[in-house]
Amino acid sequence: MNNTIYYANLKTKEWGALVENVEDGSFAINSDGSMLAYNTSGKAYDTESITIVNLKNGEKKTIEAGADNIITVYGYTGTNMIYGIGSQSDVSKKSFVPVSKLVIVDKDYKEVKSYSQNNIYITGVEITDNIINIKRYKGKSRISDDQLLDNTETKKPVAKTSYYVDDVKQKELALAFTNALDGTKQLSVEKIGKVTFDSSSKVNATFESKKENNYYVYGYGKLQGIYSDKNAATNAAKATYGLVTDNRGHKIWVFEENYN
Repeated sequence: MNNTIYYANLKTKEWGALVENVEDGSFAINSDGSMLAYNTSGKAYDTESITIVNLKNGEKKTIEAGADNIITVYGYTGTNMIYGIGSQSDVSKKSFVPVSKLVIVDKDYKEVKSYSQNNIYITGVEITDNIINIKRYKGKSRISDDQLLDNTETKKPVAKTSYYVDDVKQKELALAFTNALDGTKQLSVEKIGKVTFDSSSKVNATFESKKENNYYVYGYGKLQGIYSDKNAATNAAKATYGLVTDNRGHKIWVFEENYN
């Protein structure tokens, strides 16, 4: 909301802004919603570090790009985080932000897998389950996508099935949960597709809507930046052969319509 990521504590009913002024594509959340990673600068690519927040206990961790490098977070495959590293010297030479190496780290931030090829730049990543689709450029030309399989994570089962026999019901199917359950709460079975919230999970929050106009620049198949100045957004769209939209997605300026 308003380029801001908010937090809410269901126990204390506290809430507030966790990260402000973040662009689309500059943050990611893991599959169970317990970890948030974002580019520290709030920009999609122009950043020198990534900040990771444990949403359960509030602990923070920073991953630095290193001298003369840029870094950007791409997303998660389960608990493994994926990010890219590139050279700042390459940024001014390209019409896109070049990433030369893709890195996968586990929950302890240890590198478990990486991807890089000579003279090939990564311009985007799409993650589906544990399959990573890598969009690539060589020189100034787009080349075919590549795929990387993240099979480094060992998933623990939530429950195991077993059978027991008694004199009344004979053979019965039983579920053995791998994690201890809260004995004070009663287990219930809900209909498929129904989401039920406990009344204690309600947090009273008031948000002030910001009325300034933002301009979104899209080019090369992705968001290139968010601008408050229309002329600056138009110039950025020209450089990436793209288009400009407003807050509601209405087209403001399109390259093809102005350079036929």
